Amino acid sequence: MEKRKSGTETRVRITSKIGILLNQILQNINQAINESTPTPHLKLIMYSAHDITIVSLQRAMNVYGSIIPPYASCHIFEVYQEDDESFTLDMYFRNRSDSEAYLLTLPSCTKHCPLQDFIRITRDLISDNRDEECKLSSGSVRKEVILGVALSVGIVLFLLLIFLCCWWNHKTHHHRVPSSSDEMP
Repeated sequence: MEKRKSGTETRVRITSKIGILLNQILQNINQAINESTPTPHLKLIMYSAHDITIVSLQRAMNVYGSIIPPYASCHIFEVYQEDDESFTLDMYFRNRSDSEAYLLTLPSCTKHCPLQDFIRITRDLISDNRDEECKLSSGSVRKEVILGVALSVGIVLFLLLIFLCCWWNHKTHHHRVPSSSDEMP
């Protein structure tokens, strides 16, 4: 049975797995709806991913349906501008090519989730400082380097010892085999 992880460990695990992707998706959505952005407005962005990435994304957002996505599944984010000029986001999941995508509703949100609510709800999934969260402490890095060097030196010395033993054995037990009956005692 797996030991339950602390909240911090779980957050680091989730943000390291999916936070980068979700952050990029939100940046692209922001770029698409921001009229002052100098780049062209994006109408469609497609990401290609393995099934485990889709599962991780859906689990992080608490919309996973417990079935591993089959080949060519897709998770869809659709952004709409409402009549009042606000933006909403709908998520869909299509796991079969012969059926329509079905709506995924983020917990604590509605079908047409206001974009600001979506950003607020998913904010904890995005790392504030990915490099700092993924960094090992200098003490553990030092231990790992010392252990690696010691293990490497030990292996090299062991192989050298085997080589020397074989060489010594060959040198001391090497006898010339007589090539004719005249050379035999």
